[in-house]
Amino acid sequence: MENKGNSFYGTSLKFLPSEVPQSTYEQYAYYVLAMLCDGAHNHWGKILHLPVFKALLIKNNPELLKCVRDVYREGFHHLFGQLTAMEQKPEYLTQAQIFLNNCMTFLPYFDLNSRETFRIPQWIENQRWEEVEYRIEPILMTSPKKGSHWFTKKSDLYYAYGFVPVDHSTAPCHLLFIGTPHPTHWGCWLGIKSDLQAHKTVGEALYRAGRDVLANWIARQNHEVHALGISLGGSISLLLGIDQGDKIKQVHAYNPAGLYHYKHHNDLDKWSAIKNKPYVRVIRQGNDPVSKLGLHKSEWDIFYLKPTKKKQGKIGILDHALNFAGEADTEFSHINPEDQNHNFRFFNKFVYGYARTALYRAAVLPYHYGVRPFL
Repeated sequence: MENKGNSFYGTSLKFLPSEVPQSTYEQYAYYVLAMLCDGAHNHWGKILHLPVFKALLIKNNPELLKCVRDVYREGFHHLFGQLTAMEQKPEYLTQAQIFLNNCMTFLPYFDLNSRETFRIPQWIENQRWEEVEYRIEPILMTSPKKGSHWFTKKSDLYYAYGFVPVDHSTAPCHLLFIGTPHPTHWGCWLGIKSDLQAHKTVGEALYRAGRDVLANWIARQNHEVHALGISLGGSISLLLGIDQGDKIKQVHAYNPAGLYHYKHHNDLDKWSAIKNKPYVRVIRQGNDPVSKLGLHKSEWDIFYLKPTKKKQGKIGILDHALNFAGEADTEFSHINPEDQNHNFRFFNKFVYGYARTALYRAAVLPYHYGVRPFL
């Protein structure tokens, strides 16, 4: 799918129009998406308000979340106009797909439900851009909880989200996996625990819990399936690719931790036996530390996005959640997976291995069994 060669620069793409909405909640939504989708980290001060903090940390705010989804729709339409007017050069198309998919990976954070649809730009038949209407199918990957028990809470639910085309014969389905959820979102603690679980790939516990459900959902689709995710969600996408890659067409993982370096063969890793392997694209951005972790298969297509220093986050971890693909001066370059594995082998051993194990045993397990039951 991709000719691996020299680095390139793209064109300017913006997810949001320049006009800022009038209402307070719409402004909050606008600046949140400006940060995430357009990488505008200079907007921090415009979202540091009590309603936003409450919605993230204390109690869900359905009205604010609906505003974000509405602004998302405007953003997709605004982007569609740019994509249709853009010169359809191969490097611009690659950039556009990286940018668009990154914007999509943030959608699961905003209370998606089956009652709403989204019109999302799609590159159809390798010929043209179309706005495709998608309905949403929430997919519960963990066991349903009837209430809180000793070691589990009612909120311990982790969802994937299937995006299925409405009345379109050739557009792909998208399977979106949320990254580590924020405190007021379903599955926050499950995500944190799966991030830090010792001796496993990030997200492996969640993937195993939903493995059969995902297989059933994929089997029901009449369109090719593309798996997308950022951070934790990206790692789960990679696990789906090595385990059930013959059932899906593409994997797009943004700033994910790669595969854990198991001493013995992992039963999920069927990659070498898969004849029709999916195209797997891994995106590393800026100074993000998380995407340096883990191992990568030699067939995977790894892109490194290098933004200008002005655009980059002040600290590396900020690059983990920002989208730099829309900037014309962002450099896109390929990384050889074997070089990536070699260059970060010591970082992997000590951070992904020893440090993560120590943190899991010293903090996660004591909190899970000794503190959380009493909260």
